[in-house]
Amino acid sequence: MTSQAKIKVTEADIGRGVLYTGNRYPGGVKEPGVITSFNEFAVFVRYHGRATPQATSYEDLEWEFPQ
Repeated sequence: MTSQAKIKVTEADIGRGVLYTGNRYPGGVKEPGVITSFNEFAVFVRYHGRATPQATSYEDLEWEFPQ
């Protein structure tokens, strides 16, 4: 397994779509969400169907629509 580079998040990315990729096992599902905030340790993402944002590791995210 190769390690994935961290995404780089800035204030301009708040509201941008990401995919949770922490389910890397065979058949794992990518879960879409939207960045609500971030700090040096985690990105807070509101995943579809959840009321509150979840702290997520940078390494477990990729851009939904890379620029």
